[in-house]
Amino acid sequence: MKAEVKYLRKILQNELKSFTAAQLDQNLAMRHTASSTSVGFWSKTKRIFKSSSSSLKDFISDDGQVVKEVQQMTEIAATHYEELFVEPKEITRRQPYVDAPLSDSEIIDEPIPPADIFEKYH
Repeated sequence: MKAEVKYLRKILQNELKSFTAAQLDQNLAMRHTASSTSVGFWSKTKRIFKSSSSSLKDFISDDGQVVKEVQQMTEIAATHYEELFVEPKEITRRQPYVDAPLSDSEIIDEPIPPADIFEKYH
């Protein structure tokens, strides 16, 4: 009798695990849809995820002023990254064999041709 109860309990645990895994898969698949499942998913995960605040409290602008307003901070960050990632106007390619010693060759006075940003090296 004990062995049979133990066997049935093991079967029940396995069924419960597979059912829970299937439910989790379904909830994860539907978490971004407009359904009651997604509402349940996010209400349960809300308890797990703690709210956090940004570690950025203020910015120092180009003129040295401390900026604490969120909208101005956003504009400063956007301007900074736009300037940082702007497409370069001119790219120059280094002369081949830069580490080679100078020689009396014909190409020593030849200017280095400009490189194109889309140029591919082989």
